Amino acid sequence: MPPFDLTRIKDFNYYAPNLLRIKTDKQQIIPFNFNSEQRRLHQVWEWQLKTLGMVRIIIDKARRVGMSTYVEGRTFHEVVTSPFTDAYIIAHDKDALNTIFNMSKLFWEELPDPFRPMLRYSNKKELVFENPNAKLRLIDPGLRSAIEVFSANRIQASRSGGYRIAHFSEVAFYSNAETLITSTTPSIPDTSGTVKVYESTANGRGNFFHNEWLKAKESLTSKRKSSNFYPIFFSWLDFADYKTNFRTVDEKEDFIFTMDEEEKELNIKSKATLEQLNWRRKKILDFGGDADKFHQEFPKDDIESFVASGQSYFKRQKLRELLDRCSPPKFVGEISALGFSENDDGNLWVWEKPQRGDEYIVSADVGGGVIGGDPSVIQVLKVPKTTPKIEQVAEWRDWIDPIHFAAKIVNLARWYNEALVVPETNNHGFATLNEIKQVYWHIYQWEYFDRFSKFVSNKIGWETNGSTKPIMCDYTSGCINADILIIHSSHLIDEMMSFIKNPTGSGEADANCYDDRVMAFMIGLFVVGHSYHAQSILKEMGLVSEPLSTEDEPRKVHRVSNLDRDLDNYFPDEEMVSSQDRSWMNY
Repeated sequence: MPPFDLTRIKDFNYYAPNLLRIKTDKQQIIPFNFNSEQRRLHQVWEWQLKTLGMVRIIIDKARRVGMSTYVEGRTFHEVVTSPFTDAYIIAHDKDALNTIFNMSKLFWEELPDPFRPMLRYSNKKELVFENPNAKLRLIDPGLRSAIEVFSANRIQASRSGGYRIAHFSEVAFYSNAETLITSTTPSIPDTSGTVKVYESTANGRGNFFHNEWLKAKESLTSKRKSSNFYPIFFSWLDFADYKTNFRTVDEKEDFIFTMDEEEKELNIKSKATLEQLNWRRKKILDFGGDADKFHQEFPKDDIESFVASGQSYFKRQKLRELLDRCSPPKFVGEISALGFSENDDGNLWVWEKPQRGDEYIVSADVGGGVIGGDPSVIQVLKVPKTTPKIEQVAEWRDWIDPIHFAAKIVNLARWYNEALVVPETNNHGFATLNEIKQVYWHIYQWEYFDRFSKFVSNKIGWETNGSTKPIMCDYTSGCINADILIIHSSHLIDEMMSFIKNPTGSGEADANCYDDRVMAFMIGLFVVGHSYHAQSILKEMGLVSEPLSTEDEPRKVHRVSNLDRDLDNYFPDEEMVSSQDRSWMNY
């Protein structure tokens, strides 16, 4: 080893390969030379120190790409080269705790003697760099720095102040991440040189890590920041070790012949080599053939990493294509009786303001108004005229009392050219509907024949039940597959990603996820397709063969012939009719 340049001891890029040693999977002790992913993280880390004076990073990654090793090495380097520097690391379980602590301990043990600081003790998963001799400690105290490693179930472990560095490892797997992090992060001040890192492989949607990742991504482009953290994603495709060579030319040719659509797309669009795809195929077999499990453990992008458990109701590849076309809202604000007013803190996102002569659907999913429960959502869809394309033009979401929610719906509908209002009437929706009826006329009506009571019953609003929900889900899936939707909200697509099939045949949000945007959108979409110009939309989808009527005035009975299930199966005791006669709605 050449002489160490002491003037560069604070340079981690120089310090790591010259003084730090790590243990490989083959149990070999080698110098800590950065791989390509660690090099990228190093660049972001240095950029944040230079521009912000501190480090705030959230990392979403494939498994075993070396992120924990870099963060632990960086933490150790800072602690042993800076007096009075304390750090803590939170591991998600006991095994991970032991691995991280042993890594830090190995760093110390393998340091050359001139660079190894005094160690007072290394027990209870803590390295305390002080003079071990109590009599000499006052004269030569040592660094008075420390590294503490503990498991995520020790919520109270680091509430006291004085820490400079915090690393939350595999945070997506903490049992109570929000409570733990809320109780520990105040111990890290927002001062120069401090570090906070969230690092994890994804573990589904709707949890703390997923929410923090979305906020960090959104903050990259939004005017109002919702996160101080900078997001970095590491794909398995960037990791050189994730490849398997072919043993023979014939084996390679057989692989090419049997490539599926996803493998072809990875090869063409993501530039994945055949050797990488060979490794991927074998790894999927290790997961019992579960490709979604591979996507979560070894994602190619952050969207793929946050897959929902269970079988997705909507085709994820189509959703990814829709997501690529999403865009930030052109206007953000609020709606009131005075109309729309711009406000960066508003809950209404608008991609297109009302256009003269256009018709719109305003559909709503009603929540209970309790923060932490289900939020209320309004979707605004433009009624297609010369094209079967159905476009989302606005979205509103917040926790609001159902009575007050009615005013939001009415004000938004009036702004959008007296739009047709379709509120869901389940649970709290009845209260919202009753308020709407008092002040607004243009409300969706459906009619059905009650064969037991022998009369046609009129209903207003939309009831989601065991009969209507499956047809809504199937209809939405058909529209997605037919590529006739223009969806601007990435949050709506995100909810669709977590919308999974359940034993009843319909769909629902995966655990810990919301589906309120999806429900409001599906209600509006179904009404658009069956109240306006239905033939052109259904024909474009290939869901109907011939016109349902040759009369000048279209019949009001809507049947969809080629869905997975016929409407008769969904409505065995009633015939669904959607009225276009609005005269009855004069309240």
